[in-house]
Amino acid sequence: MLASGERDYGWVVFGPLFLLAAPFLVLSGWGLFSFGQGWAATYGVTGTQGTVTITGLDRDGHPRTPATCQGDFQPDRGGRRPGVQVEHSGECRPDRRLPARLAAGTAYEAGVWSWSRFMVTVLVTVLFVVTGIATLGFGGAFVQLARQHFRGDD
Repeated sequence: MLASGERDYGWVVFGPLFLLAAPFLVLSGWGLFSFGQGWAATYGVTGTQGTVTITGLDRDGHPRTPATCQGDFQPDRGGRRPGVQVEHSGECRPDRRLPARLAAGTAYEAGVWSWSRFMVTVLVTVLFVVTGIATLGFGGAFVQLARQHFRGDD
């Protein structure tokens, strides 16, 4: 509890820190969700089992966007879903057929997981967590020093 006439400067430090951290935490959460979804589909935990036939590359009309492999997915139960994104090992050679699982519009090659595709997401998330903890720690120390300074404690 603060004595009368004293101000609490904690919100001045922590408010902007939380506002700055929020987009990074949301993006990290989305990246980790995507990572988990891809892993679960690859190893048969989720998704629809079937076969994907690669149809080619899609650059999405943007020259800076990396090309993604596209294909037609055919579930084992029948039917067909054209134009899905394909996550697989190897090259995007048209007419290549792979066993796959479809989850959220992406066909993941069954049993083959590419850790390197999501390693950046995992590393950035760890970096955000460590930086956030350190920032909040330094922010707390700053608030304590500010309180001592304005109280006249040395």
